[in-house]
Amino acid sequence: MKKNKITKKNLKLKKKGFSLVEVLVAVSIFAFTSVLIAGVFSGFLKNSIEAKKNQKNMESARYALDLMAKTLRTSVASSIADEEIHVFDNTQKRCVIYKYDNANKKMLTGTSGGASLANVSACTPTVWSGITLSDLTSSGTIASANFSGTAISLGRITMSLGIPSANPNTYSSTVQTTVSLRQ
Repeated sequence: MKKNKITKKNLKLKKKGFSLVEVLVAVSIFAFTSVLIAGVFSGFLKNSIEAKKNQKNMESARYALDLMAKTLRTSVASSIADEEIHVFDNTQKRCVIYKYDNANKKMLTGTSGGASLANVSACTPTVWSGITLSDLTSSGTIASANFSGTAISLGRITMSLGIPSANPNTYSSTVQTTVSLRQ
């Protein structure tokens, strides 16, 4: 029988495993890759949340604008200010107000209660001051509002609503529509 001589050369060939340097390099590469992937995923998640919030604000503003346009088409404008409009709605025979609440960044609406009114002349300052306003949009969804036009029975009213961006470093958008008053 032949005896195997143990030599350094034979001993080195039979050793299995990794050296400390190899293990440290592998763990470092794995940790760096994991942190990089987590950062990318976090960025995508943040952008997705911002996009959903922007879309929700846009939908809320669009809903408010469409509702106001629908009412204004069959109304007579009583008074128009930058952030507030008073109209007489011919279909419901009521005084209607749309107002921007700058403190809470939302649109408010209100209608005269009680009996139906005959025409726009019945919408007196007493009626306007007695209207209770309710939310048309939730807080923080409207950055600005602007109404422009003339307070006449037939005319055009332009409404625009500024929509805040979820990210303060990006520009907010604006939705606008112009309504022709009919009777």
